[in-house]
Amino acid sequence: MASLSTQSADRLSCFKFALAVVVLLLPGHSFGQSSPTYESVAIDSLDPDAWNGIVFLAKAFQQPSAFALRIGSWHWGFLDGEQIFDAVGEVGPHAPDASYCRVSWRHPPRNTPVTLEWSRISQTTVVGRLTAEKDFQFVLETYFPPFGAGWGAPGRYSVDESHQAMIGERNFDNIFGTESRFVVMVDRPLTGSGAYPSLAQLRQNMEGSAKLVSAIMDNPHAGAAGLEFAGGTVAHFVAALGWEKDALIRQGQELLAPGKIDAILKEKAESYAARRPAVKGLFEGAPEAIGNSMFWNTLYAPSNNLIFPSTSRHWAHAWGGWAVGEWDCFFDSLLTSLEDKAQTEAGIKAIRTTWRSAPRSRRSRATEPFVSRHQQEWLFGSISPDRLSSRSR
Repeated sequence: MASLSTQSADRLSCFKFALAVVVLLLPGHSFGQSSPTYESVAIDSLDPDAWNGIVFLAKAFQQPSAFALRIGSWHWGFLDGEQIFDAVGEVGPHAPDASYCRVSWRHPPRNTPVTLEWSRISQTTVVGRLTAEKDFQFVLETYFPPFGAGWGAPGRYSVDESHQAMIGERNFDNIFGTESRFVVMVDRPLTGSGAYPSLAQLRQNMEGSAKLVSAIMDNPHAGAAGLEFAGGTVAHFVAALGWEKDALIRQGQELLAPGKIDAILKEKAESYAARRPAVKGLFEGAPEAIGNSMFWNTLYAPSNNLIFPSTSRHWAHAWGGWAVGEWDCFFDSLLTSLEDKAQTEAGIKAIRTTWRSAPRSRRSRATEPFVSRHQQEWLFGSISPDRLSSRSR
């Protein structure tokens, strides 16, 4: 009798073990994977309130994993975020693939420019350079962008002063033992650093004392962090997305070797200048001016999951992050078609999907945007109309 009971208990234990294995292997549950990868990564100045910033719009495990970086400048007052909009003095080159981008702003009351150049050099890595007078202070600010976040805190930031680095981390629902990481490093000696609940507290710190001091240490709810350093004419930085902190720091150290980022930016700037549209004569310089203006207004529309020039950053700020003006956006698409078919197609799709989502009472045939077959062929070559979700007429 005891033997039968023992056998039954053994069978029950085996059954429970097998059931547990099956549950763990279900699609919704995972302990991570040996070599996780990003399904997609878009990198650009996609935050409407951070013209001098860079968003890493990534996705892994079918979940968002976005991080962001922006620059703050101090000279008898602190300037960052949406305050940069009215201070921009040069809307420079902006390659649609983000291989070379340049923008400058002036920090009142000074009239000398602060210039930011940056380049996406791989799927997950950006290098950059800041050029300004020596008496400026700068803050590299990391944060989680306002889109792509679910319920609760999207992640946390910390500062590694020994490596002059900030580390961001994000977890995934039902994925255990795997974190997406974001590392930002600079080659200038730090004069301050800190982790904060949000960018608002970081700004308050700089406006109050002009020196970053951590508001929270090793706090899991630090939604922002900053590295403060003196301008020193030129400063270089690296921002990279990945999975292993040590590997990302090693990569950053290699890229921050003297002269390396300068050489990369020189090569990227020359390469983009050589391949972008150009004309001679009466309209010399016009294609470059169009590209600079359009691609510096490229933003992300989360509801449509589209990246395209959103009419203007000023409109986007006023309307919650992005905006579509029917004919404005169509004419924008004509302009972007000079250099980039992908953003042109995205702009047309945004017009169509936005109009369709509007209440019927606000629709009228007279104002309905449409794209004719001839317009499609002119804009996209042989692209099929159904890819635009648009009628042929």
